Amino acid sequence: MEHQETGKEDWVDVGFDDDGTKVYLDAGSIVRDLEPDTRFKVSVVHVPPQGSVAYGELLRVANASKKNVGKPARVKQLVEIDFAKDASRSLHLVVCDERGGTINVIDFHFPDWVAIERGSITDKVRNIIFSKFPDATGDHVEPLKFSAPKVHVKPERIEISKRYRINDQPAEPSGRLKLEEVDL
Repeated sequence: MEHQETGKEDWVDVGFDDDGTKVYLDAGSIVRDLEPDTRFKVSVVHVPPQGSVAYGELLRVANASKKNVGKPARVKQLVEIDFAKDASRSLHLVVCDERGGTINVIDFHFPDWVAIERGSITDKVRNIIFSKFPDATGDHVEPLKFSAPKVHVKPERIEISKRYRINDQPAEPSGRLKLEEVDL
């Protein structure tokens, strides 16, 4: 798949979610697909505070992991945003400990698109992407148009290449075949 990247690592403060989790976006990781050109992938890091619902979920994931690792500290997420669909989806999660070690990796195969709510963290991420790619609105995308020529066929004769059997006896089709010209 062809894509266009912005360049080196460049962390941008996105803000806090409803749970108090601090969110950062790596502006240097933004990748734009060339087909469709309204779709972007970006790395986002979530740093939940102790006692939050998100931190509790990280603890659950860390305890389920059989690795000998430190306490969970953050989640790296690969997010895909489609401006034309006004939707996003999570492609990949990496739960990391305080030292940056990997506790767990979760890949999502065929994730569902989720509508982007105004004012949400994902909406803020989309706005940052838009600041770097102002033509990414999806407004300029034109629907594909297809046209096919009309085909008129008038065969001179039709040959039947199948042989038919009735009660294990050879049979020939009988009757008349009527051809009609139809517009497609």
